[in-house]
Order: sequence, then C-alpha cells, then structure tokens
Amino acid sequence: SCNLGTCGVANWPSTQTGGLGVNAVGQNYAIRFTAPGLLPTDSFPPFNVNFGAVSQLRIEKQPFGFRLGVPFKGQPVIALLDKAGNLVPASDSQVIAELRVNDQCCYPPSVAVGTSQGLATFVGYAVNEIPAFAIAPGRPAARFKIKFSSPSIAGQFSIDSVEFALATDPVRLQVVQEP
Repeated sequence: SCNLGTCGVANWPSTQTGGLGVNAVGQNYAIRFTAPGLLPTDSFPPFNVNFGAVSQLRIEKQPFGFRLGVPFKGQPVIALLDKAGNLVPASDSQVIAELRVNDQCCYPPSVAVGTSQGLATFVGYAVNEIPAFAIAPGRPAARFKIKFSSPSIAGQFSIDSVEFALATDPVRLQVVQEP
C-alpha cells in the first residue's frame, strides 16, 4: 500500500483478483483518478476495449413447443460471449445441439449451426426419435434437455436448455383382421 505523500503511486490488485479494470467493449475510454485535496486526472490517451475470445454460451431464446418429429415452435438462439460477458460478434464458430434424456448425454442426431454476429440461430430443429428406454412401459416419464456446446470454447463448457416433455401423436390402433 502506498501513502500518497511519500510515493505518489497507487497500486491495484490484478484484474484477475477483482482489481481495476474495464470489461465492457467500447471506444475512447478514459479512467478518472481522484483523491481528496487533488485535482482529478484522466488517463491519456483514450483507449479502446475489444471483445475477448469466446469462453461461454448464453441461451438468448429458450426452445419451446416440443412435439416429436416436428420442428420446435420456438427455435433456440445461443450467444457466444467472452469472459466478461460481451457478445463476440466476429466469432467464426459453431454451436452444437444434442439431446439429453434423464441427464444422460447425448443422443443423435447432433446438429451444428454456424454463428452470425455472435449468435447461433437454430432453424427447423426437431427431435425425430428418442431412445427406447425413454418410452419403456412402467418407467417414469423421460426428462429431456438440449445440451449446447461449441468447439471454439476451451475445455468442456456446455449449457442446457430448460427441461421439457415431448408430445407425441396419439397412437391409433386398427384391427386388420378380427379373431
């Protein structure tokens, strides 16, 4: 720590540990420094803050309207964000959607969607088949989620949609030949 009367320099811990920092993308930033009894001083020259590498996903629009074999009424939209939560518009990435059943991952088909302006917008996404164990007689109803991930994120980061049930068409039985 520094006493302004003796050293004239103030130190902040690193931005990694919660010190001084700017985490919002923008241009012509200046930091104003103030201290009791002294005139305020702005940092010079102004500086810009650009987005960082993609490090997380956020679901902008949750999917809804789930019916087996039919595209969801509400298609998911996934944002690619940097560590500070800024949208990464120049990201040339993909987002992969995979079906999770009862928290077990992942059942085909997986679907990869490219990004535009940092968003992956799914169109026509549907679940066309489900594993047999999910509809076995006498078992509790299956719980479904969609797991979203991106190969551009280091590690195994993924995010899940809200849990949902899949509506199926009613089964129609027809007697072909009477006994």
